Amino acid sequence: MVINQKIGELSGGQQQRVSIARVLAKNPKIIFADEPTGNLDQTTAKEVMSVIFDYVKTNNAALVLVTHDKDIAQLCDIRYQLANYTLTKI
Repeated sequence: MVINQKIGELSGGQQQRVSIARVLAKNPKIIFADEPTGNLDQTTAKEVMSVIFDYVKTNNAALVLVTHDKDIAQLCDIRYQLANYTLTKI
């Protein structure tokens, strides 16, 4: 059981999910997430992003998300792309 494991005993994906749970437990109004699904398989990544987006909608919160995953980026209401040192709204 994850709750009884030391942080060093958790896999990268488990550490990432625990980190996200800790953030959401604090009921933030703004979430800054840099590659929140980077260490997760595709199925788990979708589940985690669903939880994050549900939290944002339910709590009228904001999400600032950095990702290389175009599928996840498509879920965002407003998107920007950083290329060649230029930030462009897409």
